[in-house]
Amino acid sequence: MGAIKVKDGIFLGDLFASQDLEFIVTNKVSRIMNCASKVISNHWEEIGIVYLSYPWTDNDQQIIFQSDESMNSAIKFIDDALFNGESVIVLSVKDTIDQCQFYIFIQ
Repeated sequence: MGAIKVKDGIFLGDLFASQDLEFIVTNKVSRIMNCASKVISNHWEEIGIVYLSYPWTDNDQQIIFQSDESMNSAIKFIDDALFNGESVIVLSVKDTIDQCQFYIFIQ
């Protein structure tokens, strides 16, 4: 799949998108919310990309955002990038986590 634009400055992506440095640089991605850090590595920390990582898995037992504090941290992480005129990409592997991503964006 790669990356898809949700709105200005916000993208959803998968493993392929996580490795696409050209996309990250071209779209001024400064932050990556990695919702699948057990599967997707934080490839670009060494060049200054800031990561917020969650080791979520795609199964029915996975609890996403165990507290309001966790969800607020994720929203702030995204808002900080947008406030600075930069972009953020939210990475996942499968549909369950994608649904969570869309929940964040409607907040």
